Amino acid sequence: MVGRDMLLDTLLDLSFDPICLIDERGIIVFANEAFGNLTGYMCKIGSDVFFEDIIGPEALRDLETQLHAADKIYVTSNIRLCDGRLLPVAIKACLIHNKRHRLFVMRPMQDMPADREMEHQALHDPLTGLPNRAQLTDRLKQSIAQAKLNNLFMAVVFIDLDEFKPINDTYGHECGDFVLVSVAQTLQETIRDCDMVARIGGDEFIILLNELKNGLHAGLTANRLIKAITQPLQWGEHLIGVSASLGVAVCPTHDDDPEGLLKKADDAMYLAKKSGKNGYAFFGEGDIFS
Repeated sequence: MVGRDMLLDTLLDLSFDPICLIDERGIIVFANEAFGNLTGYMCKIGSDVFFEDIIGPEALRDLETQLHAADKIYVTSNIRLCDGRLLPVAIKACLIHNKRHRLFVMRPMQDMPADREMEHQALHDPLTGLPNRAQLTDRLKQSIAQAKLNNLFMAVVFIDLDEFKPINDTYGHECGDFVLVSVAQTLQETIRDCDMVARIGGDEFIILLNELKNGLHAGLTANRLIKAITQPLQWGEHLIGVSASLGVAVCPTHDDDPEGLLKKADDAMYLAKKSGKNGYAFFGEGDIFS
């Protein structure tokens, strides 16, 4: 393969961590012995095995999106072994050879050293499993950079659940946690693969909408989010009603700084909440939509 030499293969093969190298077509062009032992795919490498078949198309698109914004990334995902089983792994990825090839280093989550496990915990909300504020900050910087690079828009949507405290007071904190987990799942199911949802604390969530051709398109997503969130949740014999107020700030229209976008989305959310709740508002606009 042009751009790769035997020395690189030898060095990668010496690693105890499973490693594979894919080309611009997504085909695995090299895998070390540890990768073959982990996945069972070693015997097939060289016969057009696509990395997408192992990690899945959605996870691969997410990886590619992040790699376009940063040359090195650290994520967690599931891979499908040769026998069909799914295995959660931590993945380090980077671009090499003039960004034509991608190097993936994997480690099963149960084999992760304590510091790696702590790193994972430090980047995710323990209740919902969503990225937390720390990971959000990093991803927001990447999203802004990618929007500028591709001459597109991206948007920050600040979500605050309406009247969440009475749910805890009436039905208990276990029900409140159930609502938060359910809302987190709803948000993930509503957004696109290229977008991201995070929980930043309490009943507050942030969504990053990427690859927007027009900043106003964020309003269409905000409307879909409200409709999805307001679907009643079954808690025992009770139907729990949930609503939310959303604030939207668009890059570069409103700001191109991470903290600035978050602050403006927060301000817009409070405008929506003060104007009757269960709706959304763009930063700097008086109209409220519901």
